[in-house]
Amino acid sequence: MHFNQISDLFNYANIEGTFWKLYILILGPGLQKFNKDFAIDNIIQNIQKDKKPGIAHTFHSFIEKEYPFQKRMTETADITTLLNKAKEAEFKKYFTNTPYEIIPNMVNSHHNKEEELLNLKNELAPNGEKILLYVGRLEKEKGIYSLAHSINELYKTEKNIKVVIVGSHTKISTEHVTKMKEILRKPINDNKIKFTGWISEEQVSAYQQVGDLQIAPSYTEAFSLAMAKGI
Repeated sequence: MHFNQISDLFNYANIEGTFWKLYILILGPGLQKFNKDFAIDNIIQNIQKDKKPGIAHTFHSFIEKEYPFQKRMTETADITTLLNKAKEAEFKKYFTNTPYEIIPNMVNSHHNKEEELLNLKNELAPNGEKILLYVGRLEKEKGIYSLAHSINELYKTEKNIKVVIVGSHTKISTEHVTKMKEILRKPINDNKIKFTGWISEEQVSAYQQVGDLQIAPSYTEAFSLAMAKGI
């Protein structure tokens, strides 16, 4: 999702009605072209102006380049939520005297129709290939290069596989995805690789149900929703 103006981003967030989506969008690379101080000040002002019952801010992990924004958000929020106990020490190291609660993520489960799953399985693996599945953003920090190189190594000894990459990327990360595709396609035929792009939650669930192995090569995760749903 890309926004040309800060106001467009807030309009979207107001329609969605959830500040956690706003937080995720802000931390994405799509807003890097804005002056950082301008963006942060506008974000804080807009959030304070439309403070409905209160502001809840979710801390995923400490990121040095985003520390000014993270600090301002923890100071502005009425409560900060952490995803697990493991993140508590990290949070307290950088953000002192800040109220917080540990609230683990939850997932929605979708049960797709058997006929739908059978058709998808036959489409992906008509010759009984093992389906290797990645679900997530196609960004460098998600380990997409490691994923590509690892699959190439596997392909040297195991040819009967189908690689399915579920997820989308931003304009800024396009070059990473292009490089990932180049790495994969050197030894592997195109018919052995499928990039789905963005798909609905119901569709993601179907891929997870027919996949034989789901891979999460991320360098860091506070709580992997994709893997939790896959389980």
